[in-house]
Amino acid sequence: MSGIRNGLPKSALRLATFLPLAVSALALSSCDGGSDRSMVGPHNASTVPGFLGQRIVYCDDGSRADVDYLVDGLQMAVTWLPHGKTQILRANRTGEEFRSRHLKAIVAGKSIAFTFSNKRIRACHPIEEGG
Repeated sequence: MSGIRNGLPKSALRLATFLPLAVSALALSSCDGGSDRSMVGPHNASTVPGFLGQRIVYCDDGSRADVDYLVDGLQMAVTWLPHGKTQILRANRTGEEFRSRHLKAIVAGKSIAFTFSNKRIRACHPIEEGG
């Protein structure tokens, strides 16, 4: 009876202690609130779940970004070209700013103003069709 406490074997007690911790860790890891995620290759409906549309923008500082609109239009995936990390930004409602932990994006017409956590602002505009 040395391996039984309150009628439960030690293995069951270890499981009862470990299981709530594992579930809590899983729940916390799934709500990261806009963390960076890597997307490799071309972005389209067959490679990105929830893909709605894509726009390549050129910024006033000479940089470029691949902007993908996802799901219901309330998520934006921004990849700084040519080899930047993809960041997922989310908006609470249509017309509101998109946000992640380190980046904010405001869409005005066809242009997008990105504000970084260090307060640096990057204004970006789509290339005009046909030129």
